[in-house]
Amino acid sequence: KGRRSSNQDRVLASPLPPDAGCAGCARERGEGGGDGSQGLLFGVFDGHYGAQVAELAQQRMAAITSDHLRRGEPAGEALRGAMLDMDAEALALCNEHNYESGSTALVALLQGAHLAVATLGDSTGVLCRAGRALSLGEGHKPGRADERARIEAARGWLTEEKELFMARLHTMDLSDPKVVEHAKGVSWVTIHRVCGDLAVSRALGDRDFKMGGQGPVDAPFAWPDDHDRTFTADLLTAEPEVREFDVGHDDEFALLACDGLWDVLSEQEAVDYVRERLREGV
Repeated sequence: KGRRSSNQDRVLASPLPPDAGCAGCARERGEGGGDGSQGLLFGVFDGHYGAQVAELAQQRMAAITSDHLRRGEPAGEALRGAMLDMDAEALALCNEHNYESGSTALVALLQGAHLAVATLGDSTGVLCRAGRALSLGEGHKPGRADERARIEAARGWLTEEKELFMARLHTMDLSDPKVVEHAKGVSWVTIHRVCGDLAVSRALGDRDFKMGGQGPVDAPFAWPDDHDRTFTADLLTAEPEVREFDVGHDDEFALLACDGLWDVLSEQEAVDYVRERLREGV
């Protein structure tokens, strides 16, 4: 998507601190890190409209997840609760400082042979199992049927646009009719945007999209002429989709990435690339 002067993405890789009560519960479930810890937490946060929310998630997600685990919650439930709490903190930060920032979140909790993955937005992951790609979750894009239905039910709307990667355009002579004809067969990327703006349908932060039931919304959307500028529910949600996996000897690695990778590589292509680099000792 081109070079930028700054990067709004943040990553997280952290052991969760040991806690006697939670570690005991984890051992009973066959979870935990094997050393009395709560496990290992990994995250990818793809920020937009500023890095503030992605940075907050990078700094706070481990502590919030640990709090939920300390209450004895199982891994999947703990990740869900942590994501919702993280969103509350993100919205409070944005309201306090007048930020418009938001971020997707992909968080994985590894406890022994158990892996729980929470997906929020279009950052997704893949598990390499015996060399084959196993999806860790489906991304939340506005064009997904259930996401579109939820947004439109709240009186939001979607716009659609087509995009051809700039790297391909640079190799094309668009003044040549033959090239133009050939380009018609190229796979274009269809992008749906919430209210003509965001290309994700679930995220942390993004306060303008979470004003459902609060009266007229003062947001710089390209409002339809017949719209009264109110929404009956939040257009974006911080409710993650959680999947859980048993990890075995055939599982080699997990790859977590933002949408920029999956726009250009399939899950299997990404797995093949990483496996080759690992064999080379990179």
